[in-house]
Amino acid sequence: MTLIDEFSTGYNFWHMNWELDMLWWINANWHGTWIDFIFLFISIICDGGIFWILLSIVFLFIKKWRKTGVLMLALLLCVELFNNLVLKNVADRSRPFYWDDYMLTTTGNKAYDLYVYVKSLFTLNNGNGFLFGFGGIPDKQSFVSGHTMSSLGCATIIFLCHKKVGIAALVFASLVAFSRVYLCVHWPTDVLAGAIIGIGFGIGLYYLGNFLEPKIISFINKTINKKSQDTTK
Repeated sequence: MTLIDEFSTGYNFWHMNWELDMLWWINANWHGTWIDFIFLFISIICDGGIFWILLSIVFLFIKKWRKTGVLMLALLLCVELFNNLVLKNVADRSRPFYWDDYMLTTTGNKAYDLYVYVKSLFTLNNGNGFLFGFGGIPDKQSFVSGHTMSSLGCATIIFLCHKKVGIAALVFASLVAFSRVYLCVHWPTDVLAGAIIGIGFGIGLYYLGNFLEPKIISFINKTINKKSQDTTK
């Protein structure tokens, strides 16, 4: 369980010693099959939280699901601000597939094998992905997993609001989280931390929404009634 710090110019690969072993084991035993493309698809459709953003917008047009959609959008905003503006910059952890200027380019080297695998997957448009970078090679900042935070956070909200559908959402979100480890674009502890924080945000926003909802409705009703009274005078 030793914490390993490995530095290169512009890169910081701090990790527990078991994490690289776990990623390399997945790479050696699972990669190179049709499963790769299933997890790649699952991961790509959640790039930038786009799957959850579109789903929450759809929910806004369904009365029974409107509150769920509002809470999901609030969570996605929190994830974007907290993860990308705070956590990733403070942690400054680089992703587990090592980069050209750091790697020993020898097959059999655990980190290099992960690097080759990731590069081979994200080949579309020379690794730049398609529209707005979706499907491209991720940037270097690793901690924590935004895919995991947003997916499990939104799934938690869905579960708390709609139990039966929420179970399916949690299963899908868990697959999204695992895909980040499977694809070797995150350390396992990136995903674990993202899951804890995302679920925490989901629970917190759900109860905050329940607390604020009657107050907001009351304020809106009072405003409408006041306007109606002013009109009739």
